[in-house]
Amino acid sequence: MKRSIDGRDNVRRRRAVALLMAAPLAALARAAPGGPAAVADRPTMVEAWVRLSLPELARVPAAQRSDALLLIERQQDEVMRQLVALGAIEQARVHIVRNALAVRIPVSALPQARAIEGVLAVTPVRHRDIHRP
Repeated sequence: MKRSIDGRDNVRRRRAVALLMAAPLAALARAAPGGPAAVADRPTMVEAWVRLSLPELARVPAAQRSDALLLIERQQDEVMRQLVALGAIEQARVHIVRNALAVRIPVSALPQARAIEGVLAVTPVRHRDIHRP
């Protein structure tokens, strides 16, 4: 026996699936560690660039770039390991025109981050509104 699906059955099926999906997602949102109570306990984070001491690849002679890249990666790994211990979250790494790490870090950890060996500067990112009337 062949069963045809008209438009109403299709709509009902979509609604049923949406309801079935919504209930578990709502329960997860209520029980998530990042729920409303946990947000108040979370430290204030700031986006920052962490500039490192080794020269960027653009300043290294072409014949020495492969060795320099290994040194830069090693330095970035070591500094990032220490930043993670301070509560930082890695956002990006750059090494060609700048040897730096982009991180989200607790504001209270900025002085400790600046004291890490190999760190030249920790600069918080400022988002400027360029669309002012």
